[in-house]
Amino acid sequence: MGKSRCWAPVTTKDGWQRQCRKVPPAGTHYCEEHHQLYVKKTDTYKKATLEMEALDEAFVRLGDTYVEGLGQEDLVHVAEISRAYLDCLERAVRGREEHHRRFFTQVDSAHLEYLEVLKYRLENAFAFLYRIESREMELSDKGLGW
Repeated sequence: MGKSRCWAPVTTKDGWQRQCRKVPPAGTHYCEEHHQLYVKKTDTYKKATLEMEALDEAFVRLGDTYVEGLGQEDLVHVAEISRAYLDCLERAVRGREEHHRRFFTQVDSAHLEYLEVLKYRLENAFAFLYRIESREMELSDKGLGW
């Protein structure tokens, strides 16, 4: 039986995908180069997820806010939290998708389910931000804000 090879897919110069030919250190799945990249990509999406989770409670509390009745000062606060939450969500989703594409031909079902949860939250956050931005424009048109 031959030596195991790094699990990472690589793209050749002509655009084909193949498995990395390097031999990983004993007990690991990736060669040194791909292991470092794997860890970096994992850390990136996990950091974004932790940042999103830190804002999650504040954002959920905003969900019942009657945005259309907010004044400029309150709207600024709501918009700030919503935009930060949305940014974290986008980075978490993008990071996870990139990580999956880069390192897995088949993704664990639990990872896919969590990604779907994040996408659902992202969709709701976009809808909420749309309401905020509509209110910002309304206040601007009335000369009461921005």
